[in-house]
Amino acid sequence: MSAFIYLPFFVALSCLFFRTFHLKKIATHVKNVYPDEWNKLCENKMGMNITTASFANLEESMKNGFLSKQKDPLVQSFHRKDRIIIVSMFAFTVLQLVLAFFN
Repeated sequence: MSAFIYLPFFVALSCLFFRTFHLKKIATHVKNVYPDEWNKLCENKMGMNITTASFANLEESMKNGFLSKQKDPLVQSFHRKDRIIIVSMFAFTVLQLVLAFFN
């Protein structure tokens, strides 16, 4: 049992890397298909790091903005996968805490 105590942590970490990979993939897609929207998403009004600002704006646009209203199958697929990844990361993190508490 003690050999598998860190397994949920590594699975959650893998989900995080998988989500980052898909976020970069969807950013490239938006950059190619919706160049005007991408330029709006890259506006940095708060003086943040441009990469952080563009990805935060991209996620917000997919939730409530321009991209949420598009019928693009890749964007819709990403949104479904993103929810699953976030829920699984949360579940594995809770499992890790439970295993650490009871060990």
